Amino acid sequence: MEGLEQNQGVSVELENDITTVISIEKLKHFVSKEAFNIDGFGKKIIENFCNTKIIELPQDIFKLDYNEIERLEGWGKLSVNNLFL
Repeated sequence: MEGLEQNQGVSVELENDITTVISIEKLKHFVSKEAFNIDGFGKKIIENFCNTKIIELPQDIFKLDYNEIERLEGWGKLSVNNLFL
């Protein structure tokens, strides 16, 4: 039974990974030209914000914490200002 329990754990992890990928792809579409057309909010930013748990749901995009983003590697005041202007 131990092997079965381990396989179920792997199955759950794989399912979680797939769910995460699908969520990220949906968020990419949400900000794309075909949807909300949020200028400057590209795929790499979505991936970065999802991986750091800044964004988990589409509505999170509209209540971003500028200070939290500014503390991310590669981000600063100017980058944050450019994103939100």
